Amino acid sequence: MVKVQGAQLVDGVGAPLQLRGVNRSGGEFACSVTGASPNRGYSIWDGPRYDAPNVSQPPEMAVAMLSWGINAVRIPINANCWTNQPANSFNPAFAGAAYRQAVIDYIDQLGAAGIYVIVDLHAVSGGAYPNFEASILPMPDSVDGPAAWAGVAGALKDRTHVVYDLYNEPNFWELGGAPPYAAQWACWAGGCMIDPNGPAPAYQTAGMQALVNAVRSTGSTQPLMLGGIGYASILGAQWPAHVPNDPAKSLIASFHNYPAPVGGCTDEACWNASIATIRDAGYPVVTGEVGQFECGHDYLKRYLTWADARNISYLAWTWNETNPPSSWTCAGPSVIRSYDGTPTESYGRAYRDHLLARLAQVDRTPPNTVKRAGPKKRTKKRKVKFKFASTEPGSRFECKLDRERYASCRSPVKRKVKPGKHKFLARAIDAAGNVDPTPARWKFKVKPRGGAR
Repeated sequence: MVKVQGAQLVDGVGAPLQLRGVNRSGGEFACSVTGASPNRGYSIWDGPRYDAPNVSQPPEMAVAMLSWGINAVRIPINANCWTNQPANSFNPAFAGAAYRQAVIDYIDQLGAAGIYVIVDLHAVSGGAYPNFEASILPMPDSVDGPAAWAGVAGALKDRTHVVYDLYNEPNFWELGGAPPYAAQWACWAGGCMIDPNGPAPAYQTAGMQALVNAVRSTGSTQPLMLGGIGYASILGAQWPAHVPNDPAKSLIASFHNYPAPVGGCTDEACWNASIATIRDAGYPVVTGEVGQFECGHDYLKRYLTWADARNISYLAWTWNETNPPSSWTCAGPSVIRSYDGTPTESYGRAYRDHLLARLAQVDRTPPNTVKRAGPKKRTKKRKVKFKFASTEPGSRFECKLDRERYASCRSPVKRKVKPGKHKFLARAIDAAGNVDPTPARWKFKVKPRGGAR
């Protein structure tokens, strides 16, 4: 469970919670960017397969994420694919009911692995304009945006490991102005008519208040992330001054942080002034996207170190492999070369190492090893099997039989044994390196065949 408590996130027992994870890009564009109506889209997810559509994600990917110390994944989604609007536009295998079920299944899969999920409304349309290319428009429109959130929240309101990011990157440069960007913040909060650059015509946007209302109308009380203006890079005093009313009192400021010239707040002085203002007003901050281009990591490390000192959450862009035939690159930026968790150099490696080091700092509680199955205390079988699990998802295991040394193992373990007394031990080791001090134990005796001793 994840909840808002004052200016911090807490888990189900009220302990402070820092989300540390990755974005998993693909659900925002694969369903719409290729082909022509009524068969737009090539998939639901982008990877890991390239010879067929990806309508699900393999559980092994979550295992790889856990091996990095990841505890949260942000899933960008496409509002039009969720609602299947405009009608007769999308391949039915990748939109509407099929798309919704795939998103729900992936959220549940991650939850079962012990991973929190941020559902991010990433690609939206402007009014009746079909945004098939998933470009970043200023805000969701006043009809489709609330409708999409009512559908998403209605389907997921009972998932306590879920947070909603109401819109990926609000941006209102068409409204002009200088700091404090009064017109932009007014549109952010309450909506406005806006004529975005590009082919989309002028349309009426939804404000953040309308999106909050849409989610809460379903009975959902889950936390809501609200990105600032300037592609979620500008927060400061104007965010709490314009923040919507939320009957659940569960709002979070979302911050996207990339180095200049992409980012709008790129040094400690700005982070201190901008984010401290949010927290002083009583709201948590989650860095929904953080990254560094051209495979570098010096800027990334600076921000992560700063954020850790304040227990501020962060999720790197992005968990999409760079190995061919993928078109993703480390410079993109992407943290992995392969979906097995192999990191990119040096951006991904630096992020993985930081996550594991941070996990070791904050997690000092060992897991418990749970016995699932094993031989009877007295048996004639010369081949025995042991099944076990851990109370912490993502744990690895070490096992030993009798006087052997502990060695890496995986449940189930099958061993050949001789007549006599035996003892088998299995111990879980979590991602932070904590070892179960009370291994699971099986004591058993193998009887000689034909004997009753």
